[in-house]
Amino acid sequence: MVDALKEYSEATVAGAGQLKLIIMLYEGAERFLNQARGHIERNEVEEAHNDLTKAKRIVAHFLSTNNPESGELGMNLHRLYLFLYEKVATANLQKSVEEIDAAMHILNKLLEGWKDLQQQEVPTPVTAPLHQTSQAFNLQA
Repeated sequence: MVDALKEYSEATVAGAGQLKLIIMLYEGAERFLNQARGHIERNEVEEAHNDLTKAKRIVAHFLSTNNPESGELGMNLHRLYLFLYEKVATANLQKSVEEIDAAMHILNKLLEGWKDLQQQEVPTPVTAPLHQTSQAFNLQA
């Protein structure tokens, strides 16, 4: 069952567009921060550390893939990602719910913006001929 779930997750990521992947990363960071918040409230230090480390890695990915030299938007995103990274790192060091809440506030605003952008995106039509699609799914044409 675990292998099937892993394969499904990998297939979902492989089939997603770039914008969807960005949203999935934001949602992952949000999930890890929420879990860490609960662990801190229950004094589960190791679990909180693990989830905060996962959230920090996602923010580090945002930092490494963003180009601050691409213009004002790139620079503003870079500053926000640095702020998020600092807040998550501080939350981990101090096991601070307040630092998590500060990070979550910014993360949620950014996620909202990416989701709004996704709503405006025009879907790409499927261009594969029917016989190729049928063959791919072992369907009879």
